Parts: sequence; C-alpha cells; structure tokens
Amino acid sequence: MEKKLVTAWEEGGFRYEIFSTPIETRIKEIVPDIPYDKQMISVFDYLGGRTPLKGTGQRIYDYAKANNIPYSTDHIETRSYTGKIMLYERSFLDFWFSEEHQRVETDLVEQIEMSEEDDDLPF
Repeated sequence: MEKKLVTAWEEGGFRYEIFSTPIETRIKEIVPDIPYDKQMISVFDYLGGRTPLKGTGQRIYDYAKANNIPYSTDHIETRSYTGKIMLYERSFLDFWFSEEHQRVETDLVEQIEMSEEDDDLPF
C-alpha cells in the first residue's frame, strides 16, 4: 500500500507528519461478469469500512433467512478480525439501509387516548 503525506508541520523542534493509506476492501473492483446489484458484499464493505451498530448483522441475517434472500459466507483474516463473514447481494443491502425499510410504521404503535385530568403533572 502506498502512503501519501496529508500534512506536515514543525513545532518545538520536532517535525510532525500525517500520512494516509488506502483502505483495503474485500471488493477490489467491480466485476464485469456480475451485475452491480447482484454482487455479494459484506455489511462492513457496504458501509464503506465502518462497523455497523451492535445487532445489525444478526437482524439482517434473520430477515434474509426468513424472506429467502440469497446470502453466503466467506472466511477472512485481517489484523483486527479473523473468522466468518456473511455476504449479501448489494441490492438487498440497498433495500435494508433505505429510508423506506428503516421507517417505523406509526400505525403499529398503539395510540393512547389522554383525558384532560391525565394532563396534570404531579409536580
């Protein structure tokens, strides 16, 4: 990997340098034989190398399994993680992280009717 100098400065007799290195992802390039939306990709790679919130992977897996959505597994070895990862079609992850899927249906929440006497606060 090629390092690139981002910035440098001198202060108090020291030289400070900040370098950047490209992030390695599991998908190096778009494979021309597989349509973009059918490529199998991990949630980590889909999120641009960011770890999803705790429990997100399990919820995605449960939803995919319950709805017969194609998925597969792969084994990776990196500095920070070694083990099995789940891969999903990019189109499914597009759906999962879309606003439509993440929206909470308000009609599923029980509406509470309040009377005027319930409106008084105890303090």
